[in-house]
Amino acid sequence: MGDSVLVTCVIQDAADIAFQIHCLERSAYAAVLGAFCAQSDLLSRDKEECLAELRNELKILESDTENVLGRPDQISKSTL
Repeated sequence: MGDSVLVTCVIQDAADIAFQIHCLERSAYAAVLGAFCAQSDLLSRDKEECLAELRNELKILESDTENVLGRPDQISKSTL
């Protein structure tokens, strides 16, 4: 196979798949939110709208937003 890497995922059942997907969704949201926070302490209206749409697409509850990064004190209340 040369330099290619074979990745094998062992998934137990549908509930496990849903949990893994939700974890990936939360990680993706946390990465975007972290990048926005690193750029500026204040989020622009465009970034707030982007985060709202991303939460909707990734099925992240607004109530989970504070827990996504594990640092609720560093998330602007305007993103909630």
